[in-house]
Amino acid sequence: MRVLIAGGTTGTHVGASWLRSAVELGHEARLLDAAEAYRGPAPLRALAWRMGRRPLGLARYSKSVSDTVKEWRPDLFLSAGVSPVTERTLRQMDPAVRKAVYLTDDPWNASHRAAWQLKAITAYDQVYTTKTALEPDLKRLGCRQVSYLPFAYDPEHFHPAESVDPVERARYASEVLFYGGADNDRVLLIKSLINQSVPMTLYGGYWERDPLTRAHWRGQVGPQVLRQAIAGAAINLCLVRRSNRDGHSMRSFEIPAVGGCLIAEDTAEHRALYGEDGRCVRYFKGITDAAALIRRLLDAPEERRRLAEAAHRLIRSGGHTYTDRLRAILEAGRIS
Repeated sequence: MRVLIAGGTTGTHVGASWLRSAVELGHEARLLDAAEAYRGPAPLRALAWRMGRRPLGLARYSKSVSDTVKEWRPDLFLSAGVSPVTERTLRQMDPAVRKAVYLTDDPWNASHRAAWQLKAITAYDQVYTTKTALEPDLKRLGCRQVSYLPFAYDPEHFHPAESVDPVERARYASEVLFYGGADNDRVLLIKSLINQSVPMTLYGGYWERDPLTRAHWRGQVGPQVLRQAIAGAAINLCLVRRSNRDGHSMRSFEIPAVGGCLIAEDTAEHRALYGEDGRCVRYFKGITDAAALIRRLLDAPEERRRLAEAAHRLIRSGGHTYTDRLRAILEAGRIS
């Protein structure tokens, strides 16, 4: 079959993972880079965003999707996140083309909520969300079929670290690692841990904006460095994005896929994935709980090793790659 994907093409973007997954499953696949919709002169991009949070090239990108569908005639159009495709473009597609969207963010999140996005979501045949909290809202919005489909990991990027060079390993060694964006709730927790003398190492965006976290920040890096950092950390901290109504995150899969020991926020989605506390991971609720748990585990290397091995086995053998997620989407559409 033919799968047309709209999404990001670089780094760890899900669109690129879908492309590899489709090929792995033996299908023809094309990927249209959603970044094209955001290109253009900075003043015009800013104006378009202020006028309804619309990408400057929304119409242009939507036309490229429409033209490709007409010319290539895919069986499935799959949007990785809410791609910059208008409701009109989606509704005018040939009914023979199955349309599915995999929502990685909360479209009601105040930081990027847009009327055109909410309208576009209702035009898909299948809506998949990585957040159980969104299911009722999506149904009330008028979506035809809504299903929970968790995040996953891409084995291309997240697998056991390859370096055995002790100098290289020492370079990325740390006691407590967190990688991800500096959302307000995360900043509050991380700063509190630092103030309690928890030895933090940070990767990701915007940590440099605060003087306290800047001293612990190691920049924004690609998956090769992250693999080394995850493997070199005694403890990996797994935080959800509360502004995004997350119950788990991409890190929930990526850290154990590499083989890191993790402690995770205590959520229903994490417990559904990992089971009871202490089986594969340790859970925490709030800052005080996290700090106490970190101190206990830093003094328990054998326990950290047991947890890391158990979580690694679970994730690597449990059908949690993006290929597994794509297979589920195809089977649900009865077109696999």
